[in-house]
Formats: sequence, structure tokens, C-alpha cells
Amino acid sequence: MLRLMFICVSFAFLSTAALAEKLSGKEVASLMGAGPLAFQAGSVGVFKADGSFDFQHRNSGEAGTFKVFSNGNVEIHDTATNKRIRFYFDRGADGVALIYTSGPGKGKRYPLK
Repeated sequence: MLRLMFICVSFAFLSTAALAEKLSGKEVASLMGAGPLAFQAGSVGVFKADGSFDFQHRNSGEAGTFKVFSNGNVEIHDTATNKRIRFYFDRGADGVALIYTSGPGKGKRYPLK
């Protein structure tokens, strides 16, 4: 019985994750160029056409340059700390979200407002 319940819960989790669709590079460029991106967690990111960005969090900020790749991945370079962080966007049941693939937030998902 416990094994069956574990299998059902595992299947439900995997199907929820599979429903999220990664955005293409073209979709990401359009999203980022449409104006400030406000996240449910409170952060706001501004990505400019010249390849520069400004990300404001509750207690900190980042600024520098960014690149959008054709596969939808994004790399930002924080010029103050010289750190590079990668992420992508997906579209799931809760809307569009940013998912970090490197850096301190690796694996975390942050939905847009």
C-alpha cells in the first residue's frame, strides 16, 4: 500500500514538472524586451536592447550585461562581482517563471507577477 502511494505521488510530481514548457530564445528576447520583469518574490529586472541589465532584489542588486541564446538560455554577467549566472524561462500552470541553472539560486523557480 505504501509503495503504491509513493508511486502515485512520484508520478503526480513528475507530470507537473513535465507540463512546464521552456521558452525559446525568440520568446525570451521578446519577454525581456517588453519592459520590466516583476517577480512574485519582489525582485524586478530591467533588460535593455543594448545588452545591459539591472536586477533589483529586496536587499541587493545586480547590474551588467546579458546574452540570450537561441535555445532560450540566458547568461548574465554582473560587472561589480564579475559573476556569471545562467537561467531560462518556462511556462507552467502558474504562468511564466525564471529557473536558475547556475549560481546560488540553482534549481529554484521564480514566477513572474
